[in-house]
Amino acid sequence: MAYSTFLYDILGKVSQIVGPDKAEIQFVLHENVETALLKKDRFYHNGRRLTENEPFEKYIKCGLQVKFSCHIFDSTPKNAYGWYVTICWRHKTESETQIQMCTGMTNVLGEVTKLKKRHGTLTMEDNAGRERKVHFLASKFYVRGKRFPGSKVLSSELSLDDKVFFDAIPCMPEENEENCEWFATCVFKGQRPQCKDDEKLNDNILGNLVPQTSSDRIMKSGACLAEIVKLYINDPRNVFVSGAGVVLDIFNDDYGIILGEFQRNLCETIVFHRRNAFLFKMSLAHSKLGETFMEGDRLKFIAVRAPINFITDWIAIQVSVFCPENMNNLSDDENSPVKQEITE
Repeated sequence: MAYSTFLYDILGKVSQIVGPDKAEIQFVLHENVETALLKKDRFYHNGRRLTENEPFEKYIKCGLQVKFSCHIFDSTPKNAYGWYVTICWRHKTESETQIQMCTGMTNVLGEVTKLKKRHGTLTMEDNAGRERKVHFLASKFYVRGKRFPGSKVLSSELSLDDKVFFDAIPCMPEENEENCEWFATCVFKGQRPQCKDDEKLNDNILGNLVPQTSSDRIMKSGACLAEIVKLYINDPRNVFVSGAGVVLDIFNDDYGIILGEFQRNLCETIVFHRRNAFLFKMSLAHSKLGETFMEGDRLKFIAVRAPINFITDWIAIQVSVFCPENMNNLSDDENSPVKQEITE
């Protein structure tokens, strides 16, 4: 397996409670039983990380089925766990939920399989041996810790079959030309880059708290809202949910709110920005939402949990009303909004 040091979206079972804030998870990998160490601060309930004051035993018990991502320990610890969990949540059956959940990917090894001037495609093999495609932009590419110059084309540094590391978040395959299920937030050769947003994410996302943020302040300050949305949607260290819902409100040209269907008779609110909205494979980044959507329109979404005191329960990283039957009517014109968006 190309990225055997990292596993994502694994199904396992809590086999032992080893302390007030720790548990052991057992799972099967290549027909072998493996164990992973889960700490309280890596467990999510309803898409939100547990806070310090929440009791771990309220959510974890022996025999509980969970989904999780994990890294291999660099050296075998004294307790002999082979893996440590980076993110985990309770597994729900299809009858219990109307959404799907997954984690992002970090430090995964991929292979360059397609190159254009300023964007390309990576492929990697998932835990089940299936090939996955990842779309990436030159603006997200780093070489030896430095951002790739905007004046250069990718082929000046990369060739087909080259190996690179990447972080990625899920995306809707029907809304990009290469049918990729993932979008790379960072691609690098050599040293991993130090991103300024990482410090903000560590301060703000851990515990899902945004200091001195209130709904009133967010509503009055578009800049504050935009900053929080940008931070949350670009972080691969999150739990992502995908599902469907209806437009509840379009409150200005830039932002709208979806009422998402999470369980039978349970809906939650999701805010989305026009740059993350698509209509028949066309980006709406330069369109007014009120001229495109209206209350009651049905949309698909991928979203992350919003911080406490935010205006909605979730923040969308992508929304779409894609219809397969309209595919044949799309233009292949290089000047179309879709082409302009992915080629920068």
